[in-house]
Amino acid sequence: MRGPLIALIALASVILTTSTWVGAAPVLRRVPLQLALMSLVWLVLFGAGKLSLPRWSLVAVAAARAIGCAFVGAYYFALVTFICGLVLFAGTVPGWIAARHGTRRDGDIAMAIFMGYAVGLGSDIRRSPGVAIGPGSMQRPWRRLTIFSASRATLGR
Repeated sequence: MRGPLIALIALASVILTTSTWVGAAPVLRRVPLQLALMSLVWLVLFGAGKLSLPRWSLVAVAAARAIGCAFVGAYYFALVTFICGLVLFAGTVPGWIAARHGTRRDGDIAMAIFMGYAVGLGSDIRRSPGVAIGPGSMQRPWRRLTIFSASRATLGR
C-alpha cells in the first residue's frame, strides 16, 4: 500500500505547484490512456524485476541511446530520448522512495502510477488548424507566418 500512496503524494505536489503552467491538472478524457500506460509500465517493471534489473537501468538505457543518437547526428531523436529519460528519472524517484522501506513491488507500482500520469499528460497536445504535419513541414516554419508572406508579396517575389 506504500507504492500508490507515495505516487499520489508526488503527483499531488506536482499538480498543486505547477497549476496550469504545465497542465498537470487531472482531465477526465486522459484517464483511459493513463490507466493503460500505468498497466504497461507496471508490466515492463515487473519483467525487469524478474530479470533482476534495477529501476534506474531504464534511465541508463535512455541516456545511452540519447548519447548514441547525438553522436550519430540524429539530434531530434537524441532530444526526444533525452526528454523520455528525464521523465523516466522523475518516475524512478517515487519508485525509489516507495521501495526504500517497502518491497520492490511497492516501488514498481509507484513508478508505474507516476509514469502513466506523466506520459498521459503529453497526450492532449492540440495542433492549430491549417498546420501541415508530414515530411518537410517543419523545414522552414517561419514561411507560414503572415508577416513574412505579406512582406514577400510587397517585394514582388
